[in-house]
Amino acid sequence: MTSGRNLDCFNSLILTINGILELWDQLKAENASYLLTSRLNQDKIKNFFGSMRSRSGHNDNPTVMQFRNDLKNSAMNQRIDDWFIHRDAELLLIDEL
Repeated sequence: MTSGRNLDCFNSLILTINGILELWDQLKAENASYLLTSRLNQDKIKNFFGSMRSRSGHNDNPTVMQFRNDLKNSAMNQRIDDWFIHRDAELLLIDEL
């Protein structure tokens, strides 16, 4: 007797395999000669969502609107940080002249 959990597990496995095969097809089209599947992981995604949760006071279930606002704020803060870094680098170059 197959339970629903086992069926979900196999469906997830099939999705994963198909995703890897699709990725490999794309990489081959760009002349890649191999794919290190051991390097495929979700760490970056987990870190991203962890940082989004921390922006909401570790709210494990933010609403769509809360998540959207946090994402916009995060993107804006990153742009501001990038602008200051770029501006400071330009100032250093000007000072060296």
